[in-house]
Amino acid sequence: FSLRADVNYGAMEGEKTVIGSGPNDNFRTSSTTWLGGTLLAVMNLNGMRWDKPIRKSNIYILAGAGMNILSTEWTVERGAPIAPTGKIENVYNTHFTFGAGLAFRLNNRMNIGLESTATSIFGPYADRADGIDFNSDFPPTQSVFPDLILFTNLKLNFNIGDLSKRSE
Repeated sequence: FSLRADVNYGAMEGEKTVIGSGPNDNFRTSSTTWLGGTLLAVMNLNGMRWDKPIRKSNIYILAGAGMNILSTEWTVERGAPIAPTGKIENVYNTHFTFGAGLAFRLNNRMNIGLESTATSIFGPYADRADGIDFNSDFPPTQSVFPDLILFTNLKLNFNIGDLSKRSE
């Protein structure tokens, strides 16, 4: 079990998404920027192997909470029941992140891994990461879930600290 702090910056583009069905379809584009910080608890899933003093691989899960700043801009084309353009600038939200990863040891100080996380936003702008809030933009429609931000990455980790005091 360990704690990790992450800082993420991202830019997301949504192009020509179709909203609705029928002759009055709406086509929209969106642009979102995200800056977030998360404190994560990381739990190793292969920590109960005692047959080797040092493992060559590590399978882990993680979960945590944090804060983010979200800015979104969107444009709608054709018969639109929502505003043709809109903008949300620098709104602060809280979020929850969970995910899993697999890492391989390169040497005593370095490992490389693949990790995937999903982040769920909370607050009044939880459904605006893509510029559309189904609850207010489409009144008869109810969005049960806020937008999820999915992020898969290749990681290069550097282990810091005293190697003689390692628990592996």
